Amino acid sequence: MIGGRGPKRTLRAAALWAQEWHAITRSPAEWLELRSVLLERCAEVGRDPAEIACSVNVRLDDGIEAAAEEAAAYGEAGVDVVVLNLPHRAGPDLLEPLADALIRSGSAR
Repeated sequence: MIGGRGPKRTLRAAALWAQEWHAITRSPAEWLELRSVLLERCAEVGRDPAEIACSVNVRLDDGIEAAAEEAAAYGEAGVDVVVLNLPHRAGPDLLEPLADALIRSGSAR
């Protein structure tokens, strides 16, 4: 896994060597912009971008429903894996409502 968003060095390194590229972005639209750069870097080095899984982080800062909707939006944009960042000291009681919200949003596969 190569994580980062630098258009010259990081995304070129991801195009060359990554099995997975992980980007921290503010929105699916921003991720799509970075993904297009990764596609360019793959073309430059002769790599099939389908060989590189893509992942992002989604935080629960704005609540469970908002995080589930954001995860679904990333999935629609083409992200393969969404890593949900739970709040510090989150208890197990958070997991069932989170799973339900992810199912409702269509982001749970």
